[in-house]
Amino acid sequence: MTNDELRQILRKFIGDEKPTMLATVKSVDKEKCTCSIEDDGIEYFNVRLRAITGKNTGIVMYPKIGTDVLVVKIESTEEWAVIYATEYESIEIEIDSLVINGGKNGGLVTIGDLKDNLDKLRDFVKDLATNIYTWGSVLDSLAGGVVATNQTAWNVIVNTFQFKDMEDTKIKH
Repeated sequence: MTNDELRQILRKFIGDEKPTMLATVKSVDKEKCTCSIEDDGIEYFNVRLRAITGKNTGIVMYPKIGTDVLVVKIESTEEWAVIYATEYESIEIEIDSLVINGGKNGGLVTIGDLKDNLDKLRDFVKDLATNIYTWGSVLDSLAGGVVATNQTAWNVIVNTFQFKDMEDTKIKH
């Protein structure tokens, strides 16, 4: 169904007054939680992305520029609010708790704390490997030359650890 066909169906039910409108996003202002839209060559500004104002909590969905949105008129005013978009650039959620997929995988990792703990573990392993290497000549005679080889392996593992490879920046909390 095309946008024009959908508009015609809506007009049959609601008459000339438009409590809803199917339009195209022209711009998005994330600071104000608004966007501008265009319908039949007319541009509407300050269309709300958060229908109820006053608190900065809840969900704000930022539509991609150029996508279609369905907007509704807010009561008897000339203000509009987006209720659905065909595509979103990003979604921000400001709530106390969020459960995804039943919560079976536990909570998300706090990446800063994980990095700190892994850095401590890496430092411990480096110190351990250094101490083993320092005593390597004594241990080598007892272990048959295995210690020096393991020291090299530890250095490779410890020095190739890259924190940047762990973080997925598309989901933040």
